[in-house]
Amino acid sequence: MSSSSRKMLQAAAGNAGGDFYPYTVDYSARFNDNDSAQLGRTPSSAGNRKTWTYSVWIKRSTLGTRQILFGSCPNTASNDLTWLTCGIDETTDVVRIAGWNTSWKRTNAVLRDTSSWYHLVFVWDTTQATGSDRSAIYINGIEATYQNNNSPSLNTDYAVNDTKYHTIGSRQTWSADSYFDGYMAQACFVDGQALDPTSFGEFKNGVWVPKDVSGLTFGTNGFLLDFSNSAALGTDSSGNSNNWTPSGLTSSDQMIDTPTSNWATLNPLQRIRNQPVTYAEGNLYVQYDGSDNAGEVVLSTIRLPDTGKWYFEGIKTGGTYYSFGVNTEIYSDTKDAITWGNTATGRVGVMVDCDTNTMYGYVNGTLTTTTSITSEHRYFKAHVWSLNGSGRGQVVVNFGQNGTFNGTTTAQGNTDANGLGDFYYAPPSGALALCTANLPEPTIGPNSDTTSDENFNTVLYTGNGSTQSITGVGFQPDLIWVKGRDYASNHWLTDVIRGTGSIISTSTSTIYSGLTNAVTSFDSDGFSLGNDGAHNASGYNFVGWTWKGNGSGVTNNDGAITSTVSANTDAGISIVTFTSTSSITTVGHGLGITPSIVITKRTNIAGTPYMYFNIVDGSADYIALDSTNAKTDYSSSWSDVATSSTLFSISSTAGNDYIEYAFAEVDGFSKFGKYTGNGSSTDGPFIYTGFRPSFVMIKRTDSAGNYWPMHDSKRPGYNLTPYPLYANSTATEDTSHPTARGLDFLSNGIKVRAITSDFNLSGATYIYMAFAENPFKYSNAR
Repeated sequence: MSSSSRKMLQAAAGNAGGDFYPYTVDYSARFNDNDSAQLGRTPSSAGNRKTWTYSVWIKRSTLGTRQILFGSCPNTASNDLTWLTCGIDETTDVVRIAGWNTSWKRTNAVLRDTSSWYHLVFVWDTTQATGSDRSAIYINGIEATYQNNNSPSLNTDYAVNDTKYHTIGSRQTWSADSYFDGYMAQACFVDGQALDPTSFGEFKNGVWVPKDVSGLTFGTNGFLLDFSNSAALGTDSSGNSNNWTPSGLTSSDQMIDTPTSNWATLNPLQRIRNQPVTYAEGNLYVQYDGSDNAGEVVLSTIRLPDTGKWYFEGIKTGGTYYSFGVNTEIYSDTKDAITWGNTATGRVGVMVDCDTNTMYGYVNGTLTTTTSITSEHRYFKAHVWSLNGSGRGQVVVNFGQNGTFNGTTTAQGNTDANGLGDFYYAPPSGALALCTANLPEPTIGPNSDTTSDENFNTVLYTGNGSTQSITGVGFQPDLIWVKGRDYASNHWLTDVIRGTGSIISTSTSTIYSGLTNAVTSFDSDGFSLGNDGAHNASGYNFVGWTWKGNGSGVTNNDGAITSTVSANTDAGISIVTFTSTSSITTVGHGLGITPSIVITKRTNIAGTPYMYFNIVDGSADYIALDSTNAKTDYSSSWSDVATSSTLFSISSTAGNDYIEYAFAEVDGFSKFGKYTGNGSSTDGPFIYTGFRPSFVMIKRTDSAGNYWPMHDSKRPGYNLTPYPLYANSTATEDTSHPTARGLDFLSNGIKVRAITSDFNLSGATYIYMAFAENPFKYSNAR
C-alpha cells in the first residue's frame, strides 16, 4: 500500500491529530534475532574515519542482551582502531559507543521501553581538542549523561568508514553475534560531519519528532535507509547508492510501525501470571515455555479506548493450546471464558465494540461467535498454555502493522476506510486497527489547546538563603508542593486561595499562617521565595511540584455549605476551601467530573492530613498522609453520601476551616488506580497509565508500616528513576539503595523494578496517583 493511500485511510478513519507530525516516517524494518537478521556492507573506498554521525529510530523487542545497531568490527579485529560499534549493552540495557577494549561512552540511562520509539544519534569526531567532546550519544534529542566518558585519541582514524565489513543489526567478529531485536526506521549515516540531533529531528510541543533528512549532504559512504523497498530492505535512498545486503530479512519484515504511527504489539513487560514465555518477530509472536495448565496471558501494549470498534488477527503456528480475545489487567478474569479460538483453525479475527461491550470472533473472515464483555476488558490478548507440559501454545498476532502471516502474503489488506492498517482479511465495517494514530485526540496533549506541562510540572532548584524567583514552570501555579532533596524538612504546600502566607504539610499536623519568608508570590512562570530554610536553604537542592487551578477562586454554592473553588476542569484539578457547619456535610468542588482522590486538612488548628479515595474496591477509604497506616473504610461519610461530579462529602467538626485538593481522572493526563505487588526484584508489576508519567506517588493500602514514595521525571531525568521522597517523612532523597527503590517511567505507564514494601511486596495492594508528561498517542519511549 502506498504512503499516500495510507494517509488517505488515516484521514478517512477520522484520526484526530493526523497533522501533528511535520514529517511522517512511512516504513520500518523488523529485525528478529532468531533469524540472525542484519544488513552488511563493505565500502569500496574509505571515507572520513575521524568524523561521522549515525542516526536511527528504534523500537525495542528483546531486553537484557547486547545488541549492535551499527559499526565495523571485522573478524580480524584486535584493537579499537579496527573495531567500533554503536549499540546497547548486555544485561544493563544502556547505550554505548565501544571498541575492542574500551567503552568510549556508556550512558546512565537504561532503554527498557518496548512500547514506543527511541531516537538515537551517535556522533564521532576525533578532531575535537577536548577529549570528552570526541564522541556523544543523544537520546530523543537530548545528550545523555554518562557513567563512563573515555576519550578517543586526537585526530586518529578508527574503524568506521574503513574498507572493512560494516554491519547494521549485528556484530561481525570471528562469527556474527549481538543481533538487534526490534524495529528500525530512518537509519541515516553522514560521512565527514559531526551533526547534532536537530539535523534529524526537532521538538514540537514537547515531543521529539522526525525530520525529512533527504536533503542532508551524506558524504562518500553516507546512506539513508528508509526501508521503502520491501524486496531489498538495504536500499540506500540518499542518492549515493550505498546499498546494504540483507541477511535474515525478507519482504515480510517491512512494517508500517514507525515513530509517527506507533502500533500495538504484545507487551513483554506485562505478564499476567509471570509464567515463562518466549517472544519473537517484533513481539508479535509468543510461545509458552512452562508446564502450568493455566499458562500465560499476554496483553497488547495499547489499551482499547472506551469507545469505538477495534480489530486484530491471530494465528496458531505450533502447539495445541491457545486462544485470542480481550482481557482485563487481572488474571482471575480470564477464567470466565472471555477467550476465544482455542479449538479453531485458520486465521482468527477479533473485533471489540467498546460502545456496546461486545466481542466478535471470526475464523477466516467469517463471524462465528459473539460474546458480551465488561468495560474492564480493554486489552487484546493472546493466551498460550499447555496440558501437563505438552502441546504448548505458539501464536502470531497482527494488530495491522503487516498483513503477512506465517509466510503468507496479505490477500486483501485494508483497502477501504476502516482505519490505518494492513490485515489478511478486511476488518469489519467501522473497525479500526490499534495504533496511536487511531487513538482519540486527548483533551490535554501536544496537539490540543493545552499541554500536560501547562497543567502540571516539576521544577528543580538550589536554595540561596535569601530571595529568588523560581522559573521554568511554564504557567502560573495555583498549588505548589516543595520538598528539600538533600535538606531534611517537612513537605510544604501553598495554594492560591489561602495565599502565600499559609502553608500546610503532609508530613506533620502542624499548620502555619502569616509566613512572609516562604513562598512570597505566584508568578507567571513559577513562584518567588523568601529566606525560609525549608524552601530556600542556601546551597541545598529542592524540588517543586506545581499544579494549575483556575486563579484565586470563586464562590461555589453546590453543596450544603458555601465553598471557594479554584477548579481547572480540563485537567481535573480543584482547590477548595470551606468552613464546616456540621459533622457530615457536602461541599461543591467545581470539577464537573467525580474526583478519584481528595487531600484534605484542617487549617485553623493542628490536625492530620488525609487522603480520601475510591479506587480500591469501589467504596471510599482514607489514609493519614503523615503516617504509615493502612487504609480505613470511609464509605458512610464520603462515597455513599454525595460524591458526584459536583459534590463530595466530608466528616468534619463544625466551625473548623478546611483545605481540599481534589483530583479527577483525565484520559492522557492523570491516572489514579491500584495494583498488586508480585515480589520480583527486577520484573515487578507493569501499570498502564495511557501516558508517559511525569509524577507518581504510591501507597500500600492493606497493611501499615509502609511509606508514600514520590518519584518524578526530573530526578534524575532518565530511567532508572530510583530516588524517592516520602510524603509522610522529613527525610531527604533515598539515594542509599538505588536499585531497591526504582521505577521505570515508560511511554505508556510504569514498570516497577524493585522488591520493597513501599511498592512491591508479593500480594500487597497499592494505590497510585500519576500525572503525565505526554499522552501515549504522542509519547517517545523513555
